[in-house]
Amino acid sequence: MDEFEDPLEGIPLRALVTFEEERDLELIGDDKLSDLILDLTKFKKLSFEMQDRIKNIKAIQRSSFVSCWFLGKRESMAMWNLYSNTDGVAVKVPAINLFRHFENSSENIFDQNVSSFYAGKVNYQDFKTIDAEDESAAVPKVALRKDVSYKHEEEFRFVIRTKKDDAEKDSFTSVIEDFSSLKMKVVCHPLMAEWKRNNIQQILNDASLSRAFTLSEIRLRKN
Repeated sequence: MDEFEDPLEGIPLRALVTFEEERDLELIGDDKLSDLILDLTKFKKLSFEMQDRIKNIKAIQRSSFVSCWFLGKRESMAMWNLYSNTDGVAVKVPAINLFRHFENSSENIFDQNVSSFYAGKVNYQDFKTIDAEDESAAVPKVALRKDVSYKHEEEFRFVIRTKKDDAEKDSFTSVIEDFSSLKMKVVCHPLMAEWKRNNIQQILNDASLSRAFTLSEIRLRKN
């Protein structure tokens, strides 16, 4: 998570709230927490206590490995624009099927470096106004919390936590024996050229996955 665009990914609620409270009381400078995480020069000017707090945050981020999915019943034009282009496809799988697959193969995930593996919907919260004493704001796993400014992503995540923040976890084996069991769909970009759609359809046909081929439900004017 230390490679994610948002530097506030994976930060415990208490750390977020405490920092904002201290800044409001002028106990610390005006810099935002995200600035202190990103800017090494500003980080070096902090007290040793504050540096330790930032280091703990970074350790959590470095030890969390996340697979992110968009969770929705309809396609999102915003997600097409953010994460794809006219050559792209979206892989669509019913959430329960994907969850069951990883649940059944979870024994392949755990090793001496892995402390936990979990999945869930991301909770989007307003980091500027969040109250640590509000029980409704509690999120059991830090990797399942993001600022409300990212709500358009509507994420569902699979998360691996390692025991050490310097441990590597590039991948794990999770062989899908029968793709048809996932009821997977391969959705073509709304503006994909016809010949490219035909190529994708042929590839899926050759793999005995002809039912997976799907055109986008979104229709756009072509410039």
